[in-house]
Amino acid sequence: FQPAPENEAGGRPILTMSSRDLDAGANADVTYFVNDTDNFRMVGDALVGNVPFDFESPLRYYGVSIWGHDNGLPRPFNTTNTVQFTVFVTDVDDQVPTGRNMAATVTQLGDQTT
Repeated sequence: FQPAPENEAGGRPILTMSSRDLDAGANADVTYFVNDTDNFRMVGDALVGNVPFDFESPLRYYGVSIWGHDNGLPRPFNTTNTVQFTVFVTDVDDQVPTGRNMAATVTQLGDQTT
């Protein structure tokens, strides 16, 4: 499970992927892809949100799959691995208090010099 605070600007990293390929050189390079491109994108090895998430919306979690694809050559020998997880939108206190019966008392302090 991976938390993602609501109202964060799009482009904020949610998590960073890490892979190890035992090949050498370019064959060991791994490129990442995400299944939900409406809400997320990969920037290098970081999963980032495309838009701010809203905890008060009906959709509070997202099932995400990320594929790590190595650049192994020749082509039949390149491989892909998949990680699946859930991103949960976490609540942030973003509601302004309102009410009809709110009252305030203001007290003006006198001169307090001695």
